[in-house]
Formats: sequence, structure tokens, C-alpha cells
Amino acid sequence: MSLEERLAELVRDAVRPMLNDLEQRLAERLAPPKPEPRPELLTASEVARLLRVDRRTVRRMAVAGEIPAPVAVSAKRSRWRRTDIDAWLAEGGAS
Repeated sequence: MSLEERLAELVRDAVRPMLNDLEQRLAERLAPPKPEPRPELLTASEVARLLRVDRRTVRRMAVAGEIPAPVAVSAKRSRWRRTDIDAWLAEGGAS
């Protein structure tokens, strides 16, 4: 093997890990974004965003029975099941 061939081989071996790393980072950037996990339990603020109303309105609607009832998660906290809200919306509940 000539000196030039050996030098070319050494350069290839040195550059290959950098190219592999660059290729992997580029593939990660070009990959479609992963969907964010949907929480099973929603806060009043999250329900309000879905319904495009104020958080207080969500509380009033819950007391009036206009939306699915929240579930108690502690003595002072309640949450809405996403499945209940999704089903209610699918039935035309927000119209």
C-alpha cells in the first residue's frame, strides 16, 4: 500500500465517526415531531382552553351539570377525565 493510500485510509477512519454522528443528528432533526402525550386528567384551565372559555366558566358549567363532572383527586383538587370531555365534545356538547 502506498503512503497516499494509507493516508487516505487513516483520514477516512478518523472522519467516519464524525460523519456518522452528523448523519444521526440530521436524521433526528428531519424526523417528524413526536406527538405530546395527552394527560388522562385535565385541570380546569386545560378544560377551559379546550372549550375556549374562562376557567371560572368551566367551574360554573360543572356545578350546573352542563359539562361532565370532575373527579376529586385530593381534598382540595379535582380534575376532569379527558375521555369524558372528549366524549362530551363528540356528542356536540360545546355547541
